[in-house]
Amino acid sequence: MRISRGTGVLVLVVITVAIGVLVVGASWFFVSHKDLFSDQKKRSEIQRIYASARVYHQRLDFYDGACADVVAGLDYDCNDSSGSFASEVLLSNGSYYCTDSTGFIGEIASSIQGMTSCEKE
Repeated sequence: MRISRGTGVLVLVVITVAIGVLVVGASWFFVSHKDLFSDQKKRSEIQRIYASARVYHQRLDFYDGACADVVAGLDYDCNDSSGSFASEVLLSNGSYYCTDSTGFIGEIASSIQGMTSCEKE
């Protein structure tokens, strides 16, 4: 069976349109989920900060200076004292993802503002 020239052109146009729709759909997905991917990265980094601060404490038997050591170069808030530490980062939904020396890792509604605990006292 032979395909006519008009049918061949029509097939190429349909394929081109389908590829264009896929590219636009993929672009929309990544743009609309950019904040989600960014928040996932921030959550992972907070977990790394917690683990690094625990190692810091096990090695030196205090947290004082842990923020300067384990959060250096990151745009995360961190507070430490000899017996405790807390670090947080703002998420795209307006809440904060926080970890502290008690082992807490999770979202909180407002900033720790200089405290060394994620829980408001």
